[in-house]
Amino acid sequence: MSDVPSGVSPGRSRESPWSEIECRCCEQDTRRAGSGLARHARAWHGMNAGNHQEKFMMSHILIPTDGSECATAALDRAVSLAAQLQAKVTFLVATEPFRPLSAESSQGERVKGEFVQHQSERAYRILERATAVAAQAGVTSSVRHVEHGQPYETIIETARQGGVDIIAMGSYGMGGIRAVVLGSVTQKVLTHCHIPVLVYR
Repeated sequence: MSDVPSGVSPGRSRESPWSEIECRCCEQDTRRAGSGLARHARAWHGMNAGNHQEKFMMSHILIPTDGSECATAALDRAVSLAAQLQAKVTFLVATEPFRPLSAESSQGERVKGEFVQHQSERAYRILERATAVAAQAGVTSSVRHVEHGQPYETIIETARQGGVDIIAMGSYGMGGIRAVVLGSVTQKVLTHCHIPVLVYR
């Protein structure tokens, strides 16, 4: 597990159009691929003001990315949402560890070293671009690169440990094909995560 220097923006002066959202089982709405959370937020804000619904504060967004076209587009839109909400974001690159095809050997160790270096350099480039996008939008950001187990498990665990309010991610990644079904990582996050998930197509 490694941390990459985060991009922290200067103070933000723009006022958020809403400070808190009334949420009644909002996961169903936020999980709908391509739905705009801002639109739902406006609908939720002020609904049934006479009852005692739970207030859903959205101040921390987790944005997993693998650098694919879909994930990058989702990242840009999620940062824009964060700017409107005056929320901070955490960018996450989750990569699987090296799995040798044969028994360990000197050659296997060399290949493993090259693999790890490639993954680290690639994650750094992705996160460097992400923090630049956040800084330009005036959004405070932090970054994580985690090499451990299944990416979907890493995403869920990072969200849990980081106390995020919502996960925003693309519908498919580098291994996915644009189709009706969601990418496998996104689908598993939706299935196993108890935190609201916003999926961008």
